[in-house]
Amino acid sequence: MFDFLKKSQDKELVDVINFLSQNKFFKKLTKKELALLHSYLFLRKYRKDEVVFFRGDPSEAIYLVQSGEVMLSTDIREGFEQVAVLKEGHIFGENAFIANTKRMFNAIVTSKAALLYMLPSIKAMDIFEKNKELHLKIMISLASSYNEQILKLIEAYKEAPGLFNFPAVSH
Repeated sequence: MFDFLKKSQDKELVDVINFLSQNKFFKKLTKKELALLHSYLFLRKYRKDEVVFFRGDPSEAIYLVQSGEVMLSTDIREGFEQVAVLKEGHIFGENAFIANTKRMFNAIVTSKAALLYMLPSIKAMDIFEKNKELHLKIMISLASSYNEQILKLIEAYKEAPGLFNFPAVSH
């Protein structure tokens, strides 16, 4: 019986490592680093219309969509405007990799159900403290992701000049 449990645990670990390795944040991590992350992940089931977090909440965890869909939205006047719909393999709430940040979007489950892996930021900080190379790889991935998002924002601005009223940047 014990061997069966070990094999099922090993299969679950391999499945999670394979899942994580498909995500842009974790592609450059070794299997050992992914196994370390796995030990801090929690899998939670959410129901349709369940709120994962609201804009302005403290960023206390990073989420990965194992199954289902999560809508990211922002508050516009008295309503919400959809920013993105995330499906299997997508990560969100990644600003929790940075200490003392707040949520930039609302995250709400839009499918019948969703399974989300959650990595509490306090656990991520613990991992980073003990493994500087892993920390560096994640921070490089985060910077790259933010760079992609800024480029997309600039392209959107080019298509609708004057849409945003950015304040002047001073040096």
